[in-house]
Amino acid sequence: MNSFEYYLPTKIVFGEGSVTQLGEIASTFGKKALLVTYDEEFVRSVGLLDKTISSLEEKNIEVTSFFGVKSNPTVKHVREGIKIARAIKPDVLIALGGGSVIDTVKSMAVGVFYEGDIWDFASGEGNAEEALPIITVLTIPATSSEMNATAVISNDATKRKEGFINSLMFPKISILDPELTVSIPILQTAISAADIVSHLMEGYINHNDPWAPMQDRFAQGMIKTIMDCMERLLKNPKDSQARATMMWASTFAWNGFYV
Repeated sequence: MNSFEYYLPTKIVFGEGSVTQLGEIASTFGKKALLVTYDEEFVRSVGLLDKTISSLEEKNIEVTSFFGVKSNPTVKHVREGIKIARAIKPDVLIALGGGSVIDTVKSMAVGVFYEGDIWDFASGEGNAEEALPIITVLTIPATSSEMNATAVISNDATKRKEGFINSLMFPKISILDPELTVSIPILQTAISAADIVSHLMEGYINHNDPWAPMQDRFAQGMIKTIMDCMERLLKNPKDSQARATMMWASTFAWNGFYV
């Protein structure tokens, strides 16, 4: 085996109905939260916004919402979020969504304290030294962003998509509630499954250790697990066991555990 360091400080709160714990969890950081998510009409229509806001308000947490995250989050949108965060000075940032939302929040968390432009991190010209705490409420399992320190953002001006890593961007707590994934259409679920498998394949194919039975068998087992989940979900998209298992497998697909 090759030498390595492994650091994984994110606390996971997993289980059906665990989103109701959001208010209690957020209250440990303070009384003011900035909630970041997709378009307002969408998150309201599927019931995600009401579930999170009500849990926060029950604990008397002042919530400001920042909407509009798209797939392949842009540096322009991140800059807007940083301005809002600097203005309201939240105690905690909450990501309600999948990898795009979580990566946006991670970038905001480090960008709010940085005097330069957030794209400096993506281009390798800047380094974060401080960050706001992050809570994630995962709704689309695919990228493992809820338990890693990586963010990927796009710059439309330069036509570049770049990722950057900083341990300050590890979410403090990630809520994994499989019930929140039931509303994902089966096509989008299949796309997410392909994303999970692609991350597992990266380490499986690209490592240069001449003998890595633990790593290889972990990847093989996880890939087979995702295939089994999709087989069940194609028959019954509301299969709670398959939804839960796929969510947990996704979290481990790209957090450095087996490479």
